[in-house]
Formats: sequence, C-alpha cells, structure tokens
Amino acid sequence: MNTKFKILCLHGYRQNAVKFKSQTGALRKNLRHEAEFFFLSAPHRIPGFESGGEGDDYDQRAWWFTKENSFSSRDVTDLDKGLEESLDLVKKYFDENGPFDALLGFSQGFKSRCTLHSHYYDEKIHINSLHVIGETDEIISNDMSYDLANVDIMWQGKVI
Repeated sequence: MNTKFKILCLHGYRQNAVKFKSQTGALRKNLRHEAEFFFLSAPHRIPGFESGGEGDDYDQRAWWFTKENSFSSRDVTDLDKGLEESLDLVKKYFDENGPFDALLGFSQGFKSRCTLHSHYYDEKIHINSLHVIGETDEIISNDMSYDLANVDIMWQGKVI
C-alpha cells in the first residue's frame, strides 16, 4: 500500500512540467520517502516558442492569458483566455491520477486563485497551506502573494 502523500505540481508562466520537475529536485529529494510528485504541463503554448528548437526552453506554456496571447500579472483585465481549458485539463488529470493530498502551484500555477477567478471558490475549505514567497518573482509580486495567503507568513524563519 502506498502511504506517500500525492502532490500535484503546477508550473509557472513560460515553464512546463519537465522544467518545473527539474527546478524542484532538492525538494523532491528531501521528501522522497514521504511524497510522490506529479507534474502537469499547461495546455497553452506561448506563441513564438512552439518550434524552432529543442528542449524545455522551446516548450513554454501558460495556464491562461490576460491579453490575446500573452500574460502579465500587472494587466488590469477581465480576460482569462484559456482558463476553462486549463481547469478541464487539471480536472481530467485529477480524475485519472488522483486523489491528491496537496497542490504545489508556482507563480502563475498558484495565481489562478486571484480575484478574477474567485467565482470558482464560493465554497470555502479549511486546509493547511505553506506559502513560499520569492522576493525576485517578476510574474507575481509579493503583494499579490500576501493577498492570496490567508495564513501566517513565515519570513526568514520567523512566523509574522
């Protein structure tokens, strides 16, 4: 019987499952006896990166776009082009591979819980969460991360 926690991992903008998996190597190594990680690529390729090379840098993905075919967390918009397809993909993946004990979302993979998508969160659940907020994230600002983290924030080893 598998007693490991199952964690679904959602990458950030301009990344994919393979790249995010490589970026989480130290975390996966430290939790190898406690957790099993599952990585899913967003369904939308970023225009201009569909072809012309090999490797992870040429398979850049997005969960949704705030403009016709681009994304910026700084855009003031009600456009979330592609979000429904992404939610359908995550649901299908969850149905086929779940249930999962945790979700690890990075940058845009986490940002989907923003105000624009709040209608998906009418029913509130109480769950433990860990928010790691990077000072150098250029996609999701610290203020946006704090707004989404309705928990105590740990800053440099101290809960504030």
